[in-house]
Amino acid sequence: MKKITFFFTILLFMGSLAVNAQTREITGTVTSAEDGEPIPGVSIVVQGTTLGTVTDINGSYSLQVPEDAQNLVFSFVGMARQEIAISGRSTINVSMQPQAIGVDEVVVTALGTSREKKSLGYASQGVSSEEIVATNDINPISSLSGKVAGLQIQGQNFSGSQNILIRGASSFSQNNQPLFVVDGVPVSNENFNTTSTQTGGGGYDYGSMINDLNSYDVASIDVLKGSAASALYGSRGQNGVIMITTKSGNAGQKSFSVEINSGVNFEQVSILPKQQNMYGGGFGDFNTATIDGQEYNVVYYAMDESWGPKYEGQEVLHWWGAADYEKGITSSPVTAPWVAPENGVESFYETGVTYQNSLNVVATSELSALRVGYTNANMTGIHPNSQQDKHNFNINGESSLFGGVIEVNANLNVVYTETLGRPQFGYGDNSQSQKFFQWGQRQLDFEKLKDYVNPDGTQRTWNRVSWSDGTPVYSDNPYWTAYKNYQDDDRTRVYGKAGIRANITDYLSATGNFYYDTYTFNVRERVAKGSQAMSYYGQFNRQASEANLEGKLEFNKNIDDFSILAMLGANSRKNDYALFYGETNGGLVIDGLYNLNNSANSPLLGDTKREMQVNSWFGSASVGYQDMIYVDGTYRKDYDSTLPTGANSYSYSSVSASFIASELIDVNGVDNLKIRANYGETGNGTGAYQVFNVYSIGDPFNGSPQFTNDDRLRNQNLKPEKTSEIEFGLEGAFLNSRVGFDVSYYNRNTENQIVPIEVSASSGYSSRVINAGKINNKGIELLLYGSPVRTTDFSWDITLNYAKNQNEVMDLPEDLDKIQLASAPFGGALLNAVEGATFQELFAYNFIFDDNGNKVVGDDGMYLTGELESVGSVLPDYTAGIRNAFRYKNFDVSGLIDISKGGVYYSLTHMWAMYSGMAAGTATPTSDGNTIREDGIVLDGVTGDVSYDDEGNAVVTNTSPNETSLSALDWGAYHYHGNGTPSATSVYDASYIKLREVTLGYTLTQPVDFLQSVRLSLYGRNLAVWGLDNKGIDPETIVGGSGNIQGLEGGIIPATSSFGFNLRINF
Repeated sequence: MKKITFFFTILLFMGSLAVNAQTREITGTVTSAEDGEPIPGVSIVVQGTTLGTVTDINGSYSLQVPEDAQNLVFSFVGMARQEIAISGRSTINVSMQPQAIGVDEVVVTALGTSREKKSLGYASQGVSSEEIVATNDINPISSLSGKVAGLQIQGQNFSGSQNILIRGASSFSQNNQPLFVVDGVPVSNENFNTTSTQTGGGGYDYGSMINDLNSYDVASIDVLKGSAASALYGSRGQNGVIMITTKSGNAGQKSFSVEINSGVNFEQVSILPKQQNMYGGGFGDFNTATIDGQEYNVVYYAMDESWGPKYEGQEVLHWWGAADYEKGITSSPVTAPWVAPENGVESFYETGVTYQNSLNVVATSELSALRVGYTNANMTGIHPNSQQDKHNFNINGESSLFGGVIEVNANLNVVYTETLGRPQFGYGDNSQSQKFFQWGQRQLDFEKLKDYVNPDGTQRTWNRVSWSDGTPVYSDNPYWTAYKNYQDDDRTRVYGKAGIRANITDYLSATGNFYYDTYTFNVRERVAKGSQAMSYYGQFNRQASEANLEGKLEFNKNIDDFSILAMLGANSRKNDYALFYGETNGGLVIDGLYNLNNSANSPLLGDTKREMQVNSWFGSASVGYQDMIYVDGTYRKDYDSTLPTGANSYSYSSVSASFIASELIDVNGVDNLKIRANYGETGNGTGAYQVFNVYSIGDPFNGSPQFTNDDRLRNQNLKPEKTSEIEFGLEGAFLNSRVGFDVSYYNRNTENQIVPIEVSASSGYSSRVINAGKINNKGIELLLYGSPVRTTDFSWDITLNYAKNQNEVMDLPEDLDKIQLASAPFGGALLNAVEGATFQELFAYNFIFDDNGNKVVGDDGMYLTGELESVGSVLPDYTAGIRNAFRYKNFDVSGLIDISKGGVYYSLTHMWAMYSGMAAGTATPTSDGNTIREDGIVLDGVTGDVSYDDEGNAVVTNTSPNETSLSALDWGAYHYHGNGTPSATSVYDASYIKLREVTLGYTLTQPVDFLQSVRLSLYGRNLAVWGLDNKGIDPETIVGGSGNIQGLEGGIIPATSSFGFNLRINF
């Protein structure tokens, strides 16, 4: 820490020298060449530095520049960038020419190569730094939601997982997440959630590794969507690539600048499951007990359901009265009225607060540039005792040596994150959601529950055995869970690169880079003695690293009308991973001592290691003719240690072309018209140790270790998955970039699927791994943008993106019609890959329908149960985003609508909430102050005679409207499919429309000489949601991991909305 402080002190001292160095003032006005009107908001920067300003509402500017400054750079959206020589002048007026947006835009492509977007023959969409930090989101990937066509991001839990897909899912069992590359460094996005967590069975959501990124370090993000765009990444490029470029200084002039950001964010619960508020816990009427000669109405404490008496103000011995009397706090039992709680479940959740502060320093000279940044995000969650402290340190430098012949660069990122009290996800013993919304008693006042420890240190819980026995039955006090049965974790991560470039000639260069990503992730989980479940302690220590050594030879030259760009390179990648874990066995001996040596029996230990290496060579070539026609080709060959020796090499290639028709068509108003087409091949490699059978080491028996064969038979002829994709696109910009579009069509096939299939147990194995199966994804992506209004003082810009992906399983192995991917807790729903349908098809016990689509009701008044069959796909039909941005003088306002249409999910919360009498649907009002609990319910449907044809399909005849009344108790109980009833009663449409972002900002330019700009912004995120099928559950909150198991909700973490403000100061 002392070294870091000293380093910052030196940088600040250098900055003071730069600020006080001799400068002079340049003033001027910027106007439009079209109409001569002044242009406000034009960026003016001293070339090679970060010194700059923007024009005011009159198009005027004033800028202090160093005496040795040579050029000013003027840039504005929709206008051609200009570099103007200062040449000793103190007044520089500029007339800017309109330019089609994106025509000369430079984007980052595969392997970090910067290309003009007009030369690309494939789809790529970028997001700027300003859009990324608009709502002060600490995770830059979350900020992409609704902004990129074809990019789907789901997940909204406390520092939790995100399911990220580009153009759908392509693999049955392998990774479907895109590759993330930061400044050329492939970074891990591994997810460590258990299968139980992902299916909703219960567990902690430890989030995605990509959460380590820092929004304030990001300069831009480019999304490479198709196979042609990502083919140079070979076996890692199947799912697309998200290219992240971080901020850096630009050598060329001496400068020193400082940027400070400080913001605060407030997060509150926005959506909770709907619960009834008229009946309390228990079953039927109160019990009675005689205590010290007096009779009391006693709650059925041991029952975790709410089929008890109606609230009518009856005097009752509540749980807290019994606890106080049992422990001698009161001399006689204290009663209270039987009423709805004043402090219900919503009062348990707190307002989460995040303080985010960053300091970024940039120093440049003629030949070198250095940027140093530090960001701290201190966050408390909505759950009591949940918090996270995240530190990001970034240093990015470059230097030119020997007259520019040699260039060196380095980038280092250090991230340290401490997290405490992640809420348990799904149906687990410590899942507060399970205890609040699936099981429980509705009369509980959470202010009383805050007193969760008795004077003798034992737990005070409502779910007691009886009035005289406070032993927990099913549920712990939620505050006991939060403060006693919590987890914590810490992660240290270092990633970065070091590179050198030799400019052999003005058109030939050689580069060498070393990329490195490593982390240590330590997790601790605990259950205290005195809890409902057995006491427990477990610790899990993970270490992983990836090292890439890469060299490239690059050729870039214009010959007459031709531009030629070629590259030849090689890469060697090595991955290492180690997991050591230990768990107590038989509980803890001493309360509060969380150490494996405190295990009642010998602790259970595990040690896992894996290593793999991939060596590759690759090449690419691009030829352009008269800046109008471009043809590209790439080729890559990988040699993978995870595949059989002698058959471990595989290759990938691509070809693409673009034709800028507007270069030939001289039509007024047509700024850019481009046609593109491409074909690409990518892959998806397998993990380590999938080829040869390996031993599993079990717990010692009589002091000797046990070695057993794994129950999965490996495949010595295994091949990587292979994807081939064709894409066509059309881009256009018109009326001086007032209107534009970008549309793509793609068709992608993924074959050689790596699939585990069941085998007979008599073989000694339960499954084996084979190559078989095929998934097709095809769809369209559309980007529209326009500026309906653009005047001196006011502008309105609108962007719309739309994507529709059709996913279909074309073929399954060995005559299978479906493959089960996962099962919901209690078996009410299955997630299957189905031939002729989608990769993620949700199966449930369906209703029986007549020919008119009416549900058929049986003699008992409940819906009849049909087959276990598909009730829809987890994948959405389409996604879209609409962004409006307005500017008036120095004020700006923007809003983003995010839309997801289609898809389904299964809700265990709904099923058990209805079963237990907690849900609002168990107390639907009828008339005269009654509910269905008094009057019963007649389900919407028909009665009739049901028979089955030769193919097993239900045939319904003699139908008539249902008139049979069903009791509320039976209606609730029938939601559990174990009673022979449809589980489809708990299947919901996953569509939503969200007000994803709203921002309001004001920018003040150069208020005093030493300040370049000051910006204050207010923002909100997820402020409103419409179109929910289940009004109490946000479909985004059911994501329990970034794997292939989606659409199974077993216990939510409630959805939240957030708002806050941020102050940014540039010196």
